[in-house]
Amino acid sequence: MKFSVLLFCVMLISELVFSQRVIKVNNYQELIMAKNSIRGGTDSVVIELSDGTYYLEEALLFDALDGRSGNNTVTYKSAENATVVLSGGYLVKGTWEYVDEKEYFKLNLPSSAPLDKIKHVRNLYINGNRATRARSKNITIDGVYKNNQGNYDGVYLDCSQIAKINDISVAELNQLVRWKDHYYKVVDKKNLDGKCYLKIKNFNWAHTQSYSFAPSHYMPFSNYERGVMTDWYFENTLDFLDEPNEWFYDYKHAVLYYYPKKGENLKTASVIIPVLNELVMINADTKFNKVKNLIFEGIRFSYTNWDFPSKEGFFTLQGSIITNGNNSMGADNNLLIKNKKHIDAAFQVDGCENLILKNNVFSHIGSNALNIHNNANNIFVTSNTFLDISANAIRVGNVFNQKIEAIKGEGKVSEVLIKNNLISSVGLEFKGSIGIEFMYANDVRIQHNEIYDVPYIGISAGIGWEGSWSDNSTSMADSEIIHNKIVGAMSVAKEGGSIYTNNRHNNIKKKYGLIISENYIDELSNPPPSRKQAPIHHDEGSDNILVKKNIIETTRPNYIWVHKSCKIEVDSTYVSPLKTTNLIGVPRRCSTNFQVTNTLTLQDSSLKEVKDKVGIQLGYAPPLYQKLIKNNIVCH
Repeated sequence: MKFSVLLFCVMLISELVFSQRVIKVNNYQELIMAKNSIRGGTDSVVIELSDGTYYLEEALLFDALDGRSGNNTVTYKSAENATVVLSGGYLVKGTWEYVDEKEYFKLNLPSSAPLDKIKHVRNLYINGNRATRARSKNITIDGVYKNNQGNYDGVYLDCSQIAKINDISVAELNQLVRWKDHYYKVVDKKNLDGKCYLKIKNFNWAHTQSYSFAPSHYMPFSNYERGVMTDWYFENTLDFLDEPNEWFYDYKHAVLYYYPKKGENLKTASVIIPVLNELVMINADTKFNKVKNLIFEGIRFSYTNWDFPSKEGFFTLQGSIITNGNNSMGADNNLLIKNKKHIDAAFQVDGCENLILKNNVFSHIGSNALNIHNNANNIFVTSNTFLDISANAIRVGNVFNQKIEAIKGEGKVSEVLIKNNLISSVGLEFKGSIGIEFMYANDVRIQHNEIYDVPYIGISAGIGWEGSWSDNSTSMADSEIIHNKIVGAMSVAKEGGSIYTNNRHNNIKKKYGLIISENYIDELSNPPPSRKQAPIHHDEGSDNILVKKNIIETTRPNYIWVHKSCKIEVDSTYVSPLKTTNLIGVPRRCSTNFQVTNTLTLQDSSLKEVKDKVGIQLGYAPPLYQKLIKNNIVCH
């Protein structure tokens, strides 16, 4: 079923909504009963949720029996004028006690709290606002050390820097180098001659992913490549709880600590600990037994945790790709590809056809908000708000589907529309995160979205670089990035663009495999920390791409960066006459064909017509949009 056919079906269904069976629910228990009661049915059903917060005890799981076939659908939607929250959090209850000679308070969690599920909690919310995990000032790492078997085991530093830490086993050590964000989980400490040797769990996964410890081919003599050894800090120990809005959870004694902001009254405050890692999981049994015809409308998906980094450590390769095994060779190494994993999501899709997500809010999320991971087609993500997200807002496709292995349950991700969404304040925990990221997927249409305040890339298209698993891929084709507004991308991490491309985009149905057209990029309001690369960055192997009529405002000297790329055509870019393009590197599998024509200035009379088209369309504003714009929570 193609886009046009599904849209017709949706329009038809909306006209016949009076013929649908409606089940009204008022609480979590009724929601589960209603969901179970319609499994295996054949009629169209609307499950209407009344106003309130539904505290989920576990993620909502959907398989083929939860969907419908033909033109029939199952819809989960909020009642008219209702605010419906599907929450993965625990509402903290109890009495806060002031800690003598400190500025913070503590609360003993009751035995009725989900203590076994919050051992590795990574976020806390006070009155709906994300608090900050207790953290140290920046420290200096001296280097790495090896164990008796000759394997890298951790880092060492001067003991005076961590003298105040009483329990090192709960601490995490953070480092951001360029786009690579790491949380090293400390498991042991040994002292020798004034130096402290910190053993890091799974350090063999990542010691060369950190450019500070990279081998010679990464030019370790260069501070830009290596990172600065003074830019490390500790998180998650009570010893560093010394600033307003900081918190720490002592899971060994079930005690929560918080340093209130000025004017905060903990007696009346709403305090929520995220518990569940996922809220919704759509999983097909096999490649050929997809979950079909689901609609989610007007729901707030909120308060999730993601405990993997606290258990294993967190080592970024790029975007939402992280290591999950002995994988120090890099992101594009084919032999070790299965040792990679992706950041999980609050809403996970794996085996689905005809899914509509509209007018929802994804907020207070501890991982990615939405993963359209595998074996999915005809997916519509329209007029949603993504706000306060630890990692990506949206990921489409995955790093494993360069070649589809159906026997393993793999299937293409195709026909995905992402339109009229508001994305703001993502990557709040993991600084290498991206607004919208798609990998091996076909027919991905990213249109009329507004993206604000992203630490790394705004929109990332493609994956693979020029490594051994990037050749001969037909899993990326016929996609477009059109009429989007991107403000404040690349605000923290380095080496990337507001729009970034990677690998070959095949042109099966169209002249170009990827079209990037009539987008507005603002890098002036919140300039990137690095002047390297450019707002539109074509990285290794980028091919079959048209870049046309984009408006670019930036502090960087280059507006287009082309690195080891193939066929890139740039036409009618609106940009300051002082800005240039930069072509570097020789691609391995093709000859560079980089063309730039008809460059225009920001004063050109035709710019207004293009700029008026970008961003969210009139009549399709997502929830909270006007409120967020009015209160300057996002820059408009």
